Amino acid sequence: MSLDWWPATGAFNKETFTGTIPSGAVAVVHTHPNSKGEKPSTGDQDQARKLGLPFYVVTGQSIWRTDGTSESQVAPDDWWKAYKKTKC
Repeated sequence: MSLDWWPATGAFNKETFTGTIPSGAVAVVHTHPNSKGEKPSTGDQDQARKLGLPFYVVTGQSIWRTDGTSESQVAPDDWWKAYKKTKC
């Protein structure tokens, strides 16, 4: 499994992908700023339905998933603490 990076457009508060979804794609994963909420947006839900792929939204608060009809939290609110840097 691998991740394909979308080229950043530099747009304010949104990104748009205009390429082709890679063959064999199993999900779309992207971030939301904490200020925009941790749950999938209406646009995320619409695109998940349209593409037939689950969308995962990663924030500093939690990780959520939507298939376009329902949404669920898949990582707890403190998921990032396990990855917090510590001094050597």
